[in-house]
Amino acid sequence: MTALARALHERAAPQQLLLLDDTFAPLQPAPVEAAGWLLDDYQVIYETDLFARPSPPDPLAQVVDADHPDVRDLLGVLGQAELKLAEGWTLIGLPNASGSLAALGAVGPSGRPSWASINLIGVQSQARGQGLGTRLHAHLLGAAAEQYSHHGGGTEADNHAMRRVFAKNGSRHTSTQMYFKKAEG
Repeated sequence: MTALARALHERAAPQQLLLLDDTFAPLQPAPVEAAGWLLDDYQVIYETDLFARPSPPDPLAQVVDADHPDVRDLLGVLGQAELKLAEGWTLIGLPNASGSLAALGAVGPSGRPSWASINLIGVQSQARGQGLGTRLHAHLLGAAAEQYSHHGGGTEADNHAMRRVFAKNGSRHTSTQMYFKKAEG
């Protein structure tokens, strides 16, 4: 494995990433790192059959305008101040118990026929632990099912809260991916 990784490292452009997926074999970063690559990201990948487990709409979820000042403020708090929705994407908000917008997510095409993508942008820190992320994700899956048959998504391997959301909403863990970048020097 190290010899292959070294050969790829020698031929890779400076900004080129190496992606390894454990679909067919377990992943170990050490042989790749020994070849001069640096582990940059570690993701878990999920798939959801949108027809196998229908997700009813959340009665409090609402389509929101990304340019509305309150939405822009929340996007900033959630680290997505520069968010621009691509064509075909819808931004959904969910309020907290007091009625203030506290969670945002978006749903749209993935680029694969019949597959949707979801960007669960986040839940305001004061509103975490109340199930808003799980509810919003379920709502986004339901919205996706109106046009698509499947959802594919992923999250950082150490994002245990999002991994629980995927599991609660019927998503199936399909693979783990490691992303490596070229070491300087």
